[in-house]
Amino acid sequence: MAGRVCGLLAAVLAVLVLATPATALFDCEPVLNRVLYNLTALAGPHSIMVTRETPPTTSFMTWTFDLCRPLELNPSVGVGLQCPQGTQVCGIHRLQYPGKKPVIYEIIPAAGDLPGPSHTNIVEFVDYNDTDVVREGLRIDLTGGHWGDVKAIDTQLELICDVSVPAHESWDIAVNGTDTPGLLFQSWDEHTLRLHWHTPYACLSSFYNPPPSPSLLWRFFKTVFTISLTVSGLYLLANVYQTYRRRGTVSFQHLLPSQETIRDIPFIVRDVVRKVGSGFSASTSRSGFSAL
Repeated sequence: MAGRVCGLLAAVLAVLVLATPATALFDCEPVLNRVLYNLTALAGPHSIMVTRETPPTTSFMTWTFDLCRPLELNPSVGVGLQCPQGTQVCGIHRLQYPGKKPVIYEIIPAAGDLPGPSHTNIVEFVDYNDTDVVREGLRIDLTGGHWGDVKAIDTQLELICDVSVPAHESWDIAVNGTDTPGLLFQSWDEHTLRLHWHTPYACLSSFYNPPPSPSLLWRFFKTVFTISLTVSGLYLLANVYQTYRRRGTVSFQHLLPSQETIRDIPFIVRDVVRKVGSGFSASTSRSGFSAL
């Protein structure tokens, strides 16, 4: 029986290991400093193209990414002409000779849930100190990419708070090689892709809702309850110790307070309240000028 149970547990663990992705995709609802950033409005494929003159050709580098999920494969394109399944950031490099159509030169999976060593995505809060304005944002490091001899490629996407950029619903024109306003290419060194994205969805004020602070009365009752609970515990311990010393044994009835103690509780409370009140009145009566 024990052998069968161990075998079943081993099978379950094997299934879990096989089902675990090599790289956990970025969560579009990260929590930083107890603030929930809901970035699901930025989901969907976004592209930016960088054009360079590389005689005798013209180079077109198109970077496409989805912040919240893997990119979908294009059924009309061959598998070998696009990034593999699970890619979250994909680079397609095309070269064009004068008078000819562009041809695919490089296909670079720059991040995603891809076979290979496990990686961890990193999210951190950033303050941008510009010359005229201070802006906050998020730096997201998407990992898991690899390409040829380069075994570790990551994408650093910085979401910069900018309320002047239109919301997602009005993205309908191409600017600077992209149809996503505020998206800017920074650099690519065959190991790290760096992008900046100016968006109102990175503003801390859009998500921060401070939790209501507990009222003074609630804190007072909480303190009184804690003190009462502590005093009761100490009383029970002292009662147990005294009973054990006198009778050599302890029963549940001996833990309960005596009838005399129960009758004295109202008077004890009254005396405590009077002393506290008299101390408070004495301290307040000395306010104002005092004799030198």
